[in-house]
Amino acid sequence: MKRILLFVGAVLMAFATNAQDAVVATATEATQAITELSNATAAASDAAKATEAKPSPWKMGVDIALTGTQNFVSKNTSWSSEWYNGGNSSLSGLFALKSWFNYKGEQGLMWDNLVELKYGIGTNFSKDAAGRAWHLSDDKTSYSTKLGYAIGKGWNIAWNGDLTTTLFRNYSTISDNRAKMFFPVSSDLMSGIDPNHMSDAFASACVSPLRFTTGIGVDYKYENAAKNIELSVYIAPYAYKLVYVEDMTKFASIKDDGDAIGDLQISSISDVAGIGQNITNQAAYDAALQKAKDAHSVADFTTFYNELNNAAAYVNPNHHKSYNVGSLFDVQYRQKFNDNVSLFSRLQFYTDYKGIEVDWEITADFTLYKLLTARLSVNPRYDSTVAAPEGKTGWDIAKLQLKEFVSIGLAYRFEK
Repeated sequence: MKRILLFVGAVLMAFATNAQDAVVATATEATQAITELSNATAAASDAAKATEAKPSPWKMGVDIALTGTQNFVSKNTSWSSEWYNGGNSSLSGLFALKSWFNYKGEQGLMWDNLVELKYGIGTNFSKDAAGRAWHLSDDKTSYSTKLGYAIGKGWNIAWNGDLTTTLFRNYSTISDNRAKMFFPVSSDLMSGIDPNHMSDAFASACVSPLRFTTGIGVDYKYENAAKNIELSVYIAPYAYKLVYVEDMTKFASIKDDGDAIGDLQISSISDVAGIGQNITNQAAYDAALQKAKDAHSVADFTTFYNELNNAAAYVNPNHHKSYNVGSLFDVQYRQKFNDNVSLFSRLQFYTDYKGIEVDWEITADFTLYKLLTARLSVNPRYDSTVAAPEGKTGWDIAKLQLKEFVSIGLAYRFEK
């Protein structure tokens, strides 16, 4: 019996010792597993932080604005639609979109893109001589791109492309103290001739004109994150400019003081766009225009229209396109002063060494309350590279142009 008890005790002690060793081994393995899991978690956390800290190479933004002006005037009497001291009802609106998406890679590659759309329309609820109640106040579709490679701090060697065109038919309007009246020269005007057939001619149409410039040069970039400033200065010693017009319809351009015709000529969108035109027989052209002026002075409108059509037969608008080579200077500046005020400016200067083309657009946005904003835009322009009549240069006929507007409406901006 004693031997049995000793044997059972030995077995129990051996079992206890093995169990203790197993527990210790299990605890050790668990500790190692926890350590490995902790290390893996820390590594994953560090990798996630590194990923979050690495900025995106893309910088994007969009600025959309919809502004409008409405004015209602009730009738003063049964025969007048004017306010008691003058005025008429009117309605106008403007849609503007500006979007940019720029890339800056670690290897020195950069790619800037800018899309701009601007369409405006207005009416005073009455039809003009041509039967139109609505008129375009703005029509701009443009895309600019710049591809470059870093060659120094802030400096890049770059190629650029800039395309701007119109999409809709737009008509000329009064532009000086004498009415500038136009009308298309076509056979359908010869039925029922009277002076009311005279109406505005279109100064632009779909893809008429289209302007494209491209060049190779250097681009300097400056950014100040603290002051929210972005600056780009692009200089292209070699630049190519193309002007293209699809619609080659001819029309008569007349300055009329109400009693007698002053300047009279046959024109076209290609002429307005600066491509120019040629006259096959100058003497016959001048004679036909003189007969038209004489007929107008005695209210003989049938002869007037006939002679204008005769003169138009001697006018050939130049080919659909013109191009030249020169140099380009393009400066873009963007600054956000605070959450309520921002400024965008773009100055484009081109020269073909015979004339210059300068286009400077400055736009300031003011946030009044959330989506309610006010916008001030000023756009001076000068172009002496246009085709000029024989004996003159572009400097002789070029004039400084200015477009300006102030508006209040809804606007939304997104930047990333």
